[in-house]
This record gives sequence, C-alpha cells and structure tokens, in this order.
Amino acid sequence: MSFESSFYTWLKTKVPLVSNRVYAVIAPQDVSSPYIVYTLISAPRDYTHDGPSGIVEARYQLNICTDTYAEAKAIADQLRSALSGFSGLLESVTVFSAMLDTELDSHEDNADLYVIFCDYIISYKE
Repeated sequence: MSFESSFYTWLKTKVPLVSNRVYAVIAPQDVSSPYIVYTLISAPRDYTHDGPSGIVEARYQLNICTDTYAEAKAIADQLRSALSGFSGLLESVTVFSAMLDTELDSHEDNADLYVIFCDYIISYKE
C-alpha cells in the first residue's frame, strides 16, 4: 500500500474532531466543516551510491478548515498530538519520523472559514 493511502486512513482515525472529513488537495464544494485538506508539497528521494534507497522525506501541508478559531486550534492540537514525533508503521509503510515544521493561522474570507496551515515533514520508506 502507498504512503498516501495509509496516511489518509491514519488521519481519519487519529483526528476524530473532523469526523472522517479528510480530503486530498481539494475539498468537495458542499462539504460541511470542520475538515482537513492535505497536499503533498515536495517528496525528495534519498539516493546512495547503489541507487535509490527507498527513503522519502515528504513535506505535506494539512489545512484545517473550521467555522470557529477555537475549533481550528483544538483540531490543530489533536493533529499535533497524533502526528508530531510519530514513528512506526502505517499499514505496510515504515515512518521514521514526522515533524511539525510550520503552523500558520489564517481566515478564508470568501468561505468565512478559519484555516490553520500545518506543514509536516515525514520521513518514510514504502
């Protein structure tokens, strides 16, 4: 199983405040909040003299979208507790480390949503 598929399933179980509303790249137009949208920002691969090592150091941005600032902060806390410092197996994928790199509070005026942008660096091997 791919990292992204495993990560998607893991997010849905580890961040219950979003009630399984986890989406890749873009949320459906009529989705109710709160929800998380995750996007792969970069995924450099590690190489040795023998070729690819199979290790990826991916940067994922997770956008938490809610109706209230307090709810956004609560979800960010839940996500951070579950993901920051995580290592272990996600189904058949070995995660060496997951680290929060950046967290940014914002507001989307057109949708009237509070958004917290969270960038995580996740090192793994499929």
